[in-house]
Amino acid sequence: MDRIDCIRTFVEVARRRSFREAADFLDISAVHATRQVAYLESELKTRLLNRTTRSVSLTPAGAAYHEKCLLLLDAYDEAMSLLTNERQALCGTLRLTVPGGFHHGTFAAVLAKYSRLYPDIEVDLLATDRPVSIVEEGYDLAIRIANAVPPNLIARQLATIPFWFCASPAYVAAHGQPATREALSEHPFLGYAYNPNRDALRFADGSDAPRLQVRYRLRANSGDMMCALARQGMGIAMLPAFQAAEDIARGALLRLLPDIPPIEMPAWVVYANRSHLPAKSRLFIDMLLAAFRPEADTTAD
Repeated sequence: MDRIDCIRTFVEVARRRSFREAADFLDISAVHATRQVAYLESELKTRLLNRTTRSVSLTPAGAAYHEKCLLLLDAYDEAMSLLTNERQALCGTLRLTVPGGFHHGTFAAVLAKYSRLYPDIEVDLLATDRPVSIVEEGYDLAIRIANAVPPNLIARQLATIPFWFCASPAYVAAHGQPATREALSEHPFLGYAYNPNRDALRFADGSDAPRLQVRYRLRANSGDMMCALARQGMGIAMLPAFQAAEDIARGALLRLLPDIPPIEMPAWVVYANRSHLPAKSRLFIDMLLAAFRPEADTTAD
């Protein structure tokens, strides 16, 4: 059997915790996927996966092997992309989608550098807060800020984004400033329509931190609109630091409860498939990782 194909199957089974789902994703039979993983275990003379009738999980040896396999596949795919680049020029269109309020200076700098280095690649950028299906809508890459991404996408973490509680000076003058996080429940909130937690906030005190119920005066499907309404004194908004920082610096917004650990969410670059990634996409991903995470290249599957 081809060892790279076996390793790719093992990685997909580990990520999806299912031979059937991994086989469907790779367009092979579940029997073939089982044989490929069994081949690896035979070659390595160790069990990589624990199997039950309901679930699949990594053994300690499998977890260590899985981590190295991710690096191996990245290196292999990158080498294949380099060979592909010799046969085709860096041109065409790179289609990206990012959150509507993604006013992140590092991302903008990467985009500008990419355009300077590869002037024959046209960038088509969609900034929207609606959930975009990058596969169905034909996008190469997306930036997502979320605790998790759909299992059919490859996700690589760029950063951890802190979210701050913000309100205008006029709102604080009229309604006071909450002194504790529990006091937040006494104030009207401006909510983000796509927030999966809806009325509950979870703080960064650890996995057992309680959820705090809050009352929403308004929900909007735009982060920019939430920020604008907060500046108008309509209530408290929970905004990503990169979006609120400028308004806070010029006094249009105040950061509330700055001494408590902020709520945080990871930012990811996501794409549809690890195999045969176009050079235009891989180059942009590499530039993002180098800019956001110069000390480490973190892959999350």
